[in-house]
Amino acid sequence: MTDPAGAFTSATKSVVTTVPAVGASALLDQMSALVSSFGLDWTTERWLLRKIDSLRASLASGGNAQLCADLKTLSHLSAFAGRVLTNDQAAALDVLGRNLETSAGCTGTAIQSPKVQRVTTVATTVTLTPTQKKEATTKDKATTSTKTEKTEKSLKSGNDSGSHREGRDSGN
Repeated sequence: MTDPAGAFTSATKSVVTTVPAVGASALLDQMSALVSSFGLDWTTERWLLRKIDSLRASLASGGNAQLCADLKTLSHLSAFAGRVLTNDQAAALDVLGRNLETSAGCTGTAIQSPKVQRVTTVATTVTLTPTQKKEATTKDKATTSTKTEKTEKSLKSGNDSGSHREGRDSGN
């Protein structure tokens, strides 16, 4: 900015924001909503939601202390999610699980970082040039021709061996 005399001036303004601490109950609600949003098969979704409900029951019966005592349930949920969900889905659920541990003040850690990422299959589309299409078609025709010849030979040899068997059978 410049003032009327042409001198530069600057101004600074501080803004303080507070982010409300998210409680364990709210994190469990977020976990349930996240699992429901994945579009999983009924059995998988129900299993995950039941584990979250079990954590919710621990929180309700004994507060954060009971929730921390039941970290094994959170560990099971994380391990199962790592096997059946995509890497992104499992990671999102694990983030909420870690936040849940922090929010409840748990000293142990139930969720371990994955040591090896699962391999994800990625579909790719290949566009062939007209020359490549012609070469591929020629190659397919040659392969089909070879397979047809082999099939015809095996049928002939099969018929021949069948007639030899019949000959031997009738000779006895």
